[in-house]
Amino acid sequence: MEKHFLLEVNKVNGILSRYKRLIPHLVLLALLVSGVVYGWDNYLMSNPFARMMELKDLTRVTTDNSNNIYIIMKAKNKIVKIDAAGNIVYVINQAKYPAYTFIDYTDISADAKGNLYALRLYKEYNGFLVRKEEIVRYTAEGKLDTGWKPYVKEFPENSLPVEGSIHAIVADQNDLYYYDSADDQSIGRYKMASAGGVSTLVDQLQLPSGRHLNSINGTDLSSTAYSTHQGELYSTAEGKLYPLDNEPKGDSYPEWVQMSKDHQVYFVDQYGQSIKKVNPQQPGNVETLLTKEAFDKLDEQGDNINDITIRSDGKLILATNSKVYLVAGHNQLVQLTYSPWMRLIHVLYGALLLATALLVLWILVILWNLKEYSLITKQMMYFIPVILLFMFFLTQYATVKFKTHLMEEVDRKLIFLAHDGQNLIDSTLLDRIHSAQDFGNDAYRTIQQKMSYADNFSKFYWIVYKIDGDRYYQTVESDNNFRMFEGYSLDNTGSSESCQSRDVNGVAHEAKDYRGLIKGDFYACSGVDQQGSWRYAIGPLFNADKSRVIGFYETGINTFATNQRVSDINRMLIGFSAGMTMIMIALCIFIIRRSVTPIILLQESAGLIAQGHWDLQVSIDSKDEVASLGKTFNGMAASIRRNIAEITDFKNASYRFVPQEYIHYLGKKSILEIQLGDQLQQDMTILMTNIRSFYSLSKSMSPGDSFSFMNAYLNRFVPAVSGHNGIINKYLGSGIFALFPSSAEMAIQSAIEMRKVLDRYNAERKQHLREPIEIGIGIHKGPLMLGIIGEKTRMEGNVISEDVNLAVILEKLTEELGATILVTEETLLSVTDPAKFFYRDLGVLQVSGVDQPMRLFDIFEGDSAALFELKLHTKELFDQGIAHYQKGEFMQAREIFLNVIRHNRWDLMAKRYFFESDKLSQSTAPAGWGGALRVS
Repeated sequence: MEKHFLLEVNKVNGILSRYKRLIPHLVLLALLVSGVVYGWDNYLMSNPFARMMELKDLTRVTTDNSNNIYIIMKAKNKIVKIDAAGNIVYVINQAKYPAYTFIDYTDISADAKGNLYALRLYKEYNGFLVRKEEIVRYTAEGKLDTGWKPYVKEFPENSLPVEGSIHAIVADQNDLYYYDSADDQSIGRYKMASAGGVSTLVDQLQLPSGRHLNSINGTDLSSTAYSTHQGELYSTAEGKLYPLDNEPKGDSYPEWVQMSKDHQVYFVDQYGQSIKKVNPQQPGNVETLLTKEAFDKLDEQGDNINDITIRSDGKLILATNSKVYLVAGHNQLVQLTYSPWMRLIHVLYGALLLATALLVLWILVILWNLKEYSLITKQMMYFIPVILLFMFFLTQYATVKFKTHLMEEVDRKLIFLAHDGQNLIDSTLLDRIHSAQDFGNDAYRTIQQKMSYADNFSKFYWIVYKIDGDRYYQTVESDNNFRMFEGYSLDNTGSSESCQSRDVNGVAHEAKDYRGLIKGDFYACSGVDQQGSWRYAIGPLFNADKSRVIGFYETGINTFATNQRVSDINRMLIGFSAGMTMIMIALCIFIIRRSVTPIILLQESAGLIAQGHWDLQVSIDSKDEVASLGKTFNGMAASIRRNIAEITDFKNASYRFVPQEYIHYLGKKSILEIQLGDQLQQDMTILMTNIRSFYSLSKSMSPGDSFSFMNAYLNRFVPAVSGHNGIINKYLGSGIFALFPSSAEMAIQSAIEMRKVLDRYNAERKQHLREPIEIGIGIHKGPLMLGIIGEKTRMEGNVISEDVNLAVILEKLTEELGATILVTEETLLSVTDPAKFFYRDLGVLQVSGVDQPMRLFDIFEGDSAALFELKLHTKELFDQGIAHYQKGEFMQAREIFLNVIRHNRWDLMAKRYFFESDKLSQSTAPAGWGGALRVS
């Protein structure tokens, strides 16, 4: 278990070491991706290189005491806070949709502490009926304040209204007020509890008879102003402010009312084209701060003013569809800009996107170059992206086709509904509506009531337009929250709209204006505004005798529900495509593996052959080019086996002539690397052994018997050398010349092993009635030169050293001195623990042919068992005799050696010392005598 764990750990470490170069890049990529994701929602409001604030679909704007600006944007789905310097402080994204519901932010207000209150409308799936209203609070950091209980107003499921009843929320210092309409004529002002959740009715506002609230602002009834859908401006304290009864109405339509601290009333007029101010104390004194002409010139995109707010310093802020302006003076607008720091962040974000893309490419390059990939992996690298791209485009194509067919079906149904407008709307009623003043009159209500049954499911909205000259005007709408009698030119369909006209024959044409409607054509259109995205159809409305087009009837849907259904289909297709992709990938893997498996088999077989499995054969039955390759592979393997066999035989044969260890000590890997002159100088132990009286023995044998005898002898004795790390340097006819590079101890053990082998061999010879043989072994340690001698056509290994000759001399002395194994003092001293051997000191000997006297030792452990016992028994006496002899005490030495001989009459060395001691005891020792015994 532990071994398996260690193997797994090593495997993991191997993978980490291989990919450690990639780890910093992956960490950096994770950081960059995190920055991209965070910045996408929190900083990238528009073009990252834009200096001016270019936002999208602005609907409401407000400020706080620190002049921070809060904006509702992206079709009421997002709130942005921007400080006075132009830095984006935070972004609040749309809350998660409950089932079959989507959420709009419809109003915002900030208190003195920087808390932001937001009014949220929960609408049903099609976007026309309100399920509930909710007021929530966000902290100064943009987090939902969970410690403040939201105020929630839910509507009965069977009577959902088309608009919410809360008209405005107003934060006054640290208090929050909101206006809620109990009915068309009564507006209640409520104060929220400090902890939220509940509210208290503070006072009640009664609207003038027949008037319908459009916008309202103020914290108490003494300083509250409001506008109506009839295009009028009122003050709760002073009554009607604008336009006065004696003033021409024109295109006046006050809305987005704001009450300043000094009780001045600011409002947007002329259907979002101008800004005016009026003092409630002087109703007739209306000041135009921004004229329609000046606004059209300053705002080149032709947007309307969607909201205004008053900063704490009294300056006015206005918001169009995509820009925020400061009203710097009369007809003077200054577009708010990002701070240098914000612009730097935008530029850095663009650089971050680029760096992320480049890093991804670099990581792919590293992965590609990191290691070799298998053929299957490479094939999958090619096929999987192709499959994924194919399935992606197939899914998108199917989604687009489904959406196209769905929208075409929606267009057909909407055009069918648009045809109904002619039957549902009484043209005489339309003639009785001439201006915003007619909002809610009898004709207005009659049209609304007649149209109400047409859509029991509230999936559709509808608008009735009235034509007057080259312009058409919004007259009646399903949702009363619109600019009554706002006019548009027949010459364009709007920059964010796309329309197709269908003539009486049903032929579709791209429409650039609405003049085709006057001819009786029907239009199918799509568009996007601050409220969302829409799909609608427009049809003509004729007068009573059908001779003239007097208006249009528009009916349509919010495409949120349709887009959600398309998204559901897209997710279903993605899920189906993902399943099919997995099946296709699995099928590809199966097919590729089936195709590549024979190649993998060949690869693995080649690896096994490289590891020495020469007998390997592969069997491939694919009946294709790979099968032919397999046959070629088997032929190649057979050829390799033959060549390897020849090389192995040659190598083994070469080791018979030049030992492998010999080659190793010369620093070569094989005999092929041996060169003439290769040599090595090293201290080694030399062992010489020979068969005694071999000449006399060989005369009794034929030449063939002599060779057989020597081979049998060597087969038995050579393992005693190689088994103790010895090297056979040369066969000497009747003996062996061996080297022991490791230690002298091994040489002595090898010699003792030879004695044991000799005893067994002689026992075999005795069984065959043959004479026993004896051997002598000489061992000496010293420096030698090991090398290659000869000439280029004939070389051999050899040893050059005087110490070799000394070993030869020792072997020859063994018979004369009555020993089997003789070693020099240098040899015995190099042994770590000489006491492990049985030996005796033969004293200092002056050997013939050797210049200097030397001390020799008899390893009698290598003698026969009988002789071993005798030498062991007399060893102490023998050592005493040697000591007396070397001191010149010849008489005492003579007596001791005589005693040794009495116990062991075969002790030739004791006899030599006896005779020499007897001789020297009768005369004086010669001059220069150093205690050495002369032997020849």
